[in-house]
Amino acid sequence: MNINKIIWYGSLTILSACSSVFLSQLVIMIPELRVPYIIGILCAVWFFKSQWDEGFRQAIANLLNIDEGEYIVIIFFILIGILIGVLPTWINTIL
Repeated sequence: MNINKIIWYGSLTILSACSSVFLSQLVIMIPELRVPYIIGILCAVWFFKSQWDEGFRQAIANLLNIDEGEYIVIIFFILIGILIGVLPTWINTIL
């Protein structure tokens, strides 16, 4: 793995973390957005759960025109970014 890929994956993680923090803070400030936010979370859970199906994963990788292994790495870094962004935001709000 070269340095450009590592920088790209790190950037993807930071982008997903920042966008998830932004959306979480927006939902905290505007309570009317909670229902669409929860629907979005359920859709994201469905998407990440469907990654266990090899046919679905291969279809998305083919659609993006990348290797399936690289697609798995990209999905992993996006998931890590989302977890890094959302969990501390909501834990800070609850406590």
